[in-house]
Amino acid sequence: MLVAAAVNPALDAPACIILPDVEGVAEVVAALAALVALKEDWPKLEDTFFQDVLRPGIRLRSLKDGKVIAFCGIRDGLAQLHYVDAEGSKTNASLFVQKNVMLGLEPTQRKRPIFKSGEKPEAPLLTPFDAAARTRTFGNTGMIRNRVILLGQRQRFEEALKEAALILARDPKGRRVRAFGKFVWGYIDEARRAVVTHPSGAMGEPLVAVTQDALLLNGADTKANGRQRILISNRFELVRRNLEIVQRFAECNRVLVLAPAERREEARKLRESGWFVWEPRGWELHVGDRGYPLHGLPGLSQSLRSLAVDLEESTFTTLSVRSSELHSAYEQVSAIGNALPAEEAELDQRLDEVRQASSDLFFLLASLLEAPDQNDRVRLGECSAALRRHRRHVEFCLGTAAAERIDNLLQCADAFVTEFGAGEKTPKGEALLSFAGRVSLHTHAFVADFGRDRERLASFLKARGEPGFLTLTTQGLREARRPARLVAFGLMRRDGFARLIDPWPAREIVFVGYDFEIEKYEKRLRLRARLRDRLGLNDGPRSRVTGLSSGEFGQHKSNGTWPIEEPERATEGDDAISGFDRLVGTRRTKVHRPLVHRKVGEAAIQARYMTFCGTSWAAFTEEHEVLAVRGAGGTRSTVVELEVPDLAAGNRLIIRESGDKDVIREMAERDIGEREYIALRDRAALWKRAIRRTNLDAHEIAAKLATVGVNRSLATIRGWLKSESRIGPRSKADVLGIAETFSMEGASERRWEDCAEAIAEVRGLHLSAGAKLTHILATQCENVLVDAAEHEQRVELDFGAVWIVEIAEIDEGLTEWPISSVNRLNWIERPLS
Repeated sequence: MLVAAAVNPALDAPACIILPDVEGVAEVVAALAALVALKEDWPKLEDTFFQDVLRPGIRLRSLKDGKVIAFCGIRDGLAQLHYVDAEGSKTNASLFVQKNVMLGLEPTQRKRPIFKSGEKPEAPLLTPFDAAARTRTFGNTGMIRNRVILLGQRQRFEEALKEAALILARDPKGRRVRAFGKFVWGYIDEARRAVVTHPSGAMGEPLVAVTQDALLLNGADTKANGRQRILISNRFELVRRNLEIVQRFAECNRVLVLAPAERREEARKLRESGWFVWEPRGWELHVGDRGYPLHGLPGLSQSLRSLAVDLEESTFTTLSVRSSELHSAYEQVSAIGNALPAEEAELDQRLDEVRQASSDLFFLLASLLEAPDQNDRVRLGECSAALRRHRRHVEFCLGTAAAERIDNLLQCADAFVTEFGAGEKTPKGEALLSFAGRVSLHTHAFVADFGRDRERLASFLKARGEPGFLTLTTQGLREARRPARLVAFGLMRRDGFARLIDPWPAREIVFVGYDFEIEKYEKRLRLRARLRDRLGLNDGPRSRVTGLSSGEFGQHKSNGTWPIEEPERATEGDDAISGFDRLVGTRRTKVHRPLVHRKVGEAAIQARYMTFCGTSWAAFTEEHEVLAVRGAGGTRSTVVELEVPDLAAGNRLIIRESGDKDVIREMAERDIGEREYIALRDRAALWKRAIRRTNLDAHEIAAKLATVGVNRSLATIRGWLKSESRIGPRSKADVLGIAETFSMEGASERRWEDCAEAIAEVRGLHLSAGAKLTHILATQCENVLVDAAEHEQRVELDFGAVWIVEIAEIDEGLTEWPISSVNRLNWIERPLS
């Protein structure tokens, strides 16, 4: 259905389809849509290859073994080729081959390795994607015309192709063929052209071009071979930020955006700009007839599971308790939220501290399961002190009534805390303990928004004879085995609640909390149901989006008609944010943009600024590589090295507290010894020395490498020039391309081969070190790799400390920073330990 929507030629407006989970879905849909487009374009592409691409004198390389030969022309149905080795050049030696052999030879600027006189190109082999698309490109990029653009991350696309175990064809022996083997993909370069990244050295166009820069869509050659292009993305926030550019692209091309269900409120607003916006239901997609899981497709598997549960009309129940003091405190917090400026930008630092202290104070009170211990009292005291310190400022900015609300909140907090004696349970604690005593730990799991609430409940139940229950956070829920029944507790923010219910996580959910919590959850669920109804489509609009007939979709089991013909406007105030939600907000950083002054004579440098959850920030240069924890979105966590342009809000980074070496290098050195590691890196750095000695800038280097089919972005080239930590190009073919373009006196072919082998060995050491670091962090920090971060986490390793931080906000562009402040962790105030 998603692929049908992407390739639907009748789709005359941009479309947004809302799914419970979009992890990895757009990447696979883009690859499949490219195969459909390839099949549509075939066999015209083969004719174009012979008529327009092949021309006398052009060099061709064999797709099978990479050897180079020259093309002369077509005579009597045979292709004439000319040897370009020394002997062939002297004797003008040539050979004739069948035209079908030519399909395995693609245009190249490479000069080596070459066919020697007497050697003959062999007939090419079909690629797995040829078998799936019923085409005969053999991976020859000279026959491919780019039709699909993915607005997303290149690294994530590459990973998705490797992970997706889609079997769409069988080989002549009947063995199953994975569809994306030897897939040809690339990116949009600064000249707005689609160029090939994989396989390295190709001179044609990719099946899918990946970019994160929506500006590259602006003014690009939008049509491929006279046909529409297809833009696909699951980066909803990226689309929203560049909405005008995307909509301009959609005027002549097709656009399909996949939005996660937790963003449905924002997605609905696209209808005002003429978009088709649709949230499918389980009965429409026949999900009850399908098996699970889909290997290598975590987002799609999760979406189908969620829609299947929805098909069965999953139920939720509530268990409500009351505290008059907390109820009054809730009213005070809501009133303070209403009094604060509507725009966050209008908050000065003292008002933001009031907002944060009010939020922290109330969340702590609502999460108590028994009388507060010493640590709780210290935290309560810090919040109360902050509110008293800024009371006069609140009165000056927001008026006497707002200041009185702060007084009332402090009184309510004091009354609630003094109500319970040592070890005495709060109403919420009583309810959770009673509930745990009535159900089995094998069928029920508890889930909260914050890690501290999860830990609090686990200790509380264990101390009272109810150990063994699985306790999770909304972020960690996706990493856990799927429980049959969930018990949601702990006050949840809007984004935490959205993360819990989308995808719908279990067949039964019980919400346990104070009356104001339950009332808020029920209101959010009612709003969710109304929004889903408004995001349904009748047969006509649904078929316009997908190109599928109404018979392809299921019928609602009540046999009723879907009530929405045209989008219905929300009732006034339906989605208005309450004062409470405005005050608590989402998980925001406590960092105000710092003013960093340059020292006398200190250089300034362009870097990308970002803040982390807590009190820290960083500014990273584009060529810098960072360690990140991959996998909090539904796959097993691993530590990987990422380039700065690939970072986004929500990424978890690992930053060393002190020292020049990064963590992975330190661990790799310890594995084989510092001297051996330095020698290995020196052998692996031949390519870098060859590039740097040219004294060319990044643009000139990129242009020269492009002539031999090594297509890399300017950011990557700058990283090669400036970053000492960069190991090497992604493939051996790239290394040999650099050798061909920037040859060095005295550097034999054997030395270049040794360079490529050393790069592979270093990369293997780093992968091994990353796996070890993942294990260490998972062991020492327990759930920190999957829980939503509230602040920085410090971890002691045997060679020093590292910080695990989560990006809260990140600038879109580069700004100027003193060189002493970049590529390191910076603090606004004393870090939490």
